[in-house]
Amino acid sequence: MGGWDAYETGIEAVQKIVNATREAGEAETDAMERVTPWMDKLRIFSDETSYSYESMANTLGDFLANGMDLDESVIAMMGIADAAGYAGVSASKAAHAMTGFSKAMGRGYMDSASWQWIRTSGMNIESFKTQLLDAAVAAGTLKKTGDGLYRTLKGTEVSANNFEAGLSEKWLTKSAILS
Repeated sequence: MGGWDAYETGIEAVQKIVNATREAGEAETDAMERVTPWMDKLRIFSDETSYSYESMANTLGDFLANGMDLDESVIAMMGIADAAGYAGVSASKAAHAMTGFSKAMGRGYMDSASWQWIRTSGMNIESFKTQLLDAAVAAGTLKKTGDGLYRTLKGTEVSANNFEAGLSEKWLTKSAILS
């Protein structure tokens, strides 16, 4: 994509985000003032990493469409991008994973269908799954029973090796993902 095309795509994405987050009766300029700092944060992040601002801005629209707030969406996207980098996946694979995360967070929890997006992106490495398991313990939706072993509130054993076993029990909640 050429420079002008990238600029136009970025402007269109910002306009969509302003429209998506604009409150009833709020002037467009006020909405723009509220959105701009978050978009600047996203632009700086993309400049410091290999992630495309335009792609992230478009994906941000998915997060917003799934009912997430602007601030938590930007923070979640940066965290997912960092996790993708740690997993060694490309920016396009990270964008693929963000689709799964946006669907899960819009629903309020991760299910197997949403996890499929993360798995096929290559981000389902053991250390990332362990971080999510520990986050679920902190959120109170899992209990740690031993070294690398966890139990859902319904009693299903979960670990990094059988991570998807209890997703139907909704233990990987939005609050655990965002922590």
